[in-house]
Amino acid sequence: MDQSPCPTCGLLAEHPRLTETPLSLRFSELLSANTPPLDVEVHGLRQIMQESSVYIDSLHSQITKAQETLSALMGLQETALCRMADAKSILHPMRSLPEDVLTEIFLCCTPIVNHHEIDWSTDGDKFDSLSPLNHPWNISHVSHRWRDITLSLPRLWSMVYLDFTRYTSFSPQQCSLVGSLFFERSANLDLCVNIASGEMNIGAHPLMPLLKKSAKRWRILNSHMSSSSLQSFSGCQFHYCRSWVYATRIRAIMAISLWTLSEISERQNHAFIPLIGD
Repeated sequence: MDQSPCPTCGLLAEHPRLTETPLSLRFSELLSANTPPLDVEVHGLRQIMQESSVYIDSLHSQITKAQETLSALMGLQETALCRMADAKSILHPMRSLPEDVLTEIFLCCTPIVNHHEIDWSTDGDKFDSLSPLNHPWNISHVSHRWRDITLSLPRLWSMVYLDFTRYTSFSPQQCSLVGSLFFERSANLDLCVNIASGEMNIGAHPLMPLLKKSAKRWRILNSHMSSSSLQSFSGCQFHYCRSWVYATRIRAIMAISLWTLSEISERQNHAFIPLIGD
């Protein structure tokens, strides 16, 4: 066994190393045939086995130490990367934006879409006011500062999009809680309300008390609901509502000024206007 350092890496300087001598012709003959070694050759072969075993044990020890060293270095690298990422995050220009600039950005993110431009079957998820993935819920979850700003801006919560066909898997408590928070955060501002319920009758839905209570603040209502759902708003006063766009299953709209549901019913016979393309 050679005790000199490894000429490649030097890591085995303190460990024995196999003498790199070429195999003898006799050794090659024994490997290529099925004949047993001579008695005088057995001792040498056993010595090779013994030396190789010691060498393998030495390599195993060295590999274990190398793996431990690599693991420690990888840990140090991960720590350094995390510290660098944290520093980069703290220095991000977004943190330096004044509150008035963030306010304007947040307000520009508020979706304002005409009701007849929404395909509720495919786009409803983009606007639904009960989804935590949509504006303004999503920006209120970014940081404490952004949350404070969003909660101080009732205008962010004044555009209401409700697609009742998507709430079949929601519990009544969940609908009531999330809906209450949304309307509460709009303070006393006028509301632009968009309601889609298809052929469902939403008269007994847990969101109906919230809608009726806020009806006096509705400025614009875009609705796609059945006549039975429409009748659920009987008795509500719409003092500030400038227009009502009412879409039926034949995809017609009615844009009128209204004060009470009885007035809406009186005008339905002559206020329908077919949508372009129907």
